[in-house]
Amino acid sequence: MNWRILDPDPEIVSSHIQEFHCTEIIAKIMANRGINSFNDSHSFFNPDLSLLHDPFLIKDMDRAVDGVILNIDKQSPILIFGDYDVDGTTAASVLYLALSSLGAIVSTYIPNRDKEGYGLSVQGIERAQASGSDLIITRDCGINAFEQINISNSLGIDVVVTDHHVPGDILPDAFAILNPQRTDCAYPFDSLCGSGVAFKLVHALIKKTGKELTSLLNLLDIVTLGTAADFVPILDKNRIIVHYGIEQLRSTTHLEI
Repeated sequence: MNWRILDPDPEIVSSHIQEFHCTEIIAKIMANRGINSFNDSHSFFNPDLSLLHDPFLIKDMDRAVDGVILNIDKQSPILIFGDYDVDGTTAASVLYLALSSLGAIVSTYIPNRDKEGYGLSVQGIERAQASGSDLIITRDCGINAFEQINISNSLGIDVVVTDHHVPGDILPDAFAILNPQRTDCAYPFDSLCGSGVAFKLVHALIKKTGKELTSLLNLLDIVTLGTAADFVPILDKNRIIVHYGIEQLRSTTHLEI
């Protein structure tokens, strides 16, 4: 492993030493975390849920939310297609728990890594068809599932892609694609992990349905596991999620033996 040691601007380091009355090493760490002023430090050291961005800033969020609510209203089954890593499974858990609490008929599918490979699989689509689902929500995958989404469309099964991997120039023909990495996405923070994007979809659903935010906050422990395991930067909105998620982990009820 090759270590890359950041070399912050000496003027910013010197300013931090004077402004925060701290040691040089602390000043360098702060500078390397993007803290360039006292105002920057406030949000860094005092994460607050009120600073989370509006989930509807994510491209296609309104369309995805309307589609999910329609399925809930007509009691049509929804299949959550997860991924087999920690981020993918926690993302699936977040959506399953949230949609169930909103009254959805929902099931999950985690693919077999050796037999199905990565991403939305034909086997998962077949599971949706067999269960009578006309909506698949992918978790932590799907941004490059062109052929699979075409197959799903041909069977009358809509696909809402929720992903955080960098997309190509062309996007699949999905019902909605939630991905902060899209070049046409106005969401101000593009480093959410898969469970973070799932969290934003749940946030939007709760806002649209007028439900209490308590159910959303109760999921932060699960989102924190996905965020930590996926090695996304613990900065900005991820820092807020992890700050509260760690507290939630102290008394979590999301344990199964």
